[in-house]
Amino acid sequence: MQQLESSLKLGMTCPVYLFWGEETLLLEQAVSRIAQLTLPDGDEWNRDLLNGDETDPAAVAQLANSASFFGQKRLVVVRGADWFRAKRKKKAKDEPEPEAEEAAEPVDIEPLLDYMQDPNPDTVLILIARGEVARNSRIYKAAQKAGRAVEFVSPKGGARELWLRNYLHAAAKTPEPGVISYMCLMCAEGLAALKSEADKLILYCAGKSRVTQSDAEAVVAATAAAGVFELTDQTVARDPAAAVDTLRRLLRQGESPQKLLGMLAGQYRNILLVKDMAARGFSQPDIASAAALNPYVVKKCLASARAYEYRQLIRALDILLAVDIDVKSGKVEMNDGLELAIMRICAL
Repeated sequence: MQQLESSLKLGMTCPVYLFWGEETLLLEQAVSRIAQLTLPDGDEWNRDLLNGDETDPAAVAQLANSASFFGQKRLVVVRGADWFRAKRKKKAKDEPEPEAEEAAEPVDIEPLLDYMQDPNPDTVLILIARGEVARNSRIYKAAQKAGRAVEFVSPKGGARELWLRNYLHAAAKTPEPGVISYMCLMCAEGLAALKSEADKLILYCAGKSRVTQSDAEAVVAATAAAGVFELTDQTVARDPAAAVDTLRRLLRQGESPQKLLGMLAGQYRNILLVKDMAARGFSQPDIASAAALNPYVVKKCLASARAYEYRQLIRALDILLAVDIDVKSGKVEMNDGLELAIMRICAL
C-alpha cells in the first residue's frame, strides 16, 4: 500500500491495478484518487464501471483495449472481479461437507491475461476482487507485472491511531491525551467505523479546536466494548440493578451473551494484572507498554483495582468461569447464568 500511496502522491498511475482486502475505506479512496488522476475533469464519457458478475474477462479486455473518446485516457473499473479468487483450502477428513451449491461455469481468464502482457497505455484498468487473491496465481503475477496488485489491510495499533490523529488534525482538531486511544478502542475494526465516529466528533466540536475526553465519550456510539466498561464500573460500584440493566440493554442491541461473558472475564483479568503490576511499581505508561494494553484500559483498570483485594478478583474470575462451564454442560441458560454471575460479583 505504501508504494501505491507514494506513486499516487507523485501523480503517477499504472495501466493495471488489482485491488482486494478488508479495508474498503482505503481501497475506495485509492480508486477515487486514481480516477481523479486519470480523468481530472470528471470526464464521464471515458469512465466505464462494470460488475464482474455481469461481464467476463474477454469483454473487459476488449473494452480496455478500445480507443477512448476524444483521444483522452479511459478508466475501466470492474467490481466483483472474482474470476480468479483463491481456491478453498482442502477439507479435513472430519470436516462436515459444505452445503450443495450450484456448479459455476469455468471462466476463461486468458483474454485478460493476454491483455496484461501488453496493456493499452491510454487505459487505466482497476480490478476489484472480493475475498482473497492468491499471490501465486497467474492473474496476481500478471497484474503485478503490468501495474500493481494491492491488498488493503486494516491498520492496527499505532498505525490505526496515527490515521485517526492525522484525520482529526486535517479537520483542525487537536485531541487531548487519551482521546485517540479511547476512540480506537471503542470503535469496531476497520477505518470506516472509526471515520464515522470521527466525523460525528468533528461536528460535535464545531467552533473549537481542542477535543477532550468528555467530548469523545459523549459522541462515540455505545459499542460492546463501551458497554463492558460500563458494566464493569457498575459491578465495581456494587450496583447489581444498574449492572443487570446494562447487560439486558446490550443483549437487546444484539450483542452475543457469550461474547459479553468473554469480554467481562477479560476485563477482570486485566484488572488483576494491572493491580499486580502497579503494586510492583510499574507506572501507568509502563503497564500499557509491558502488558500491551490500550492506555484507556489501563486507566480504567487502575481505578477498578482500588475497589478490590486480590482474592476478590480471583473469586470474580472463578464465578465467570463457572458460568461458562454450567452453560456448556447444560445446567443453565447463558443469559440467566450471566445475570446471576454479575449479581454474585457485585456481592463480593
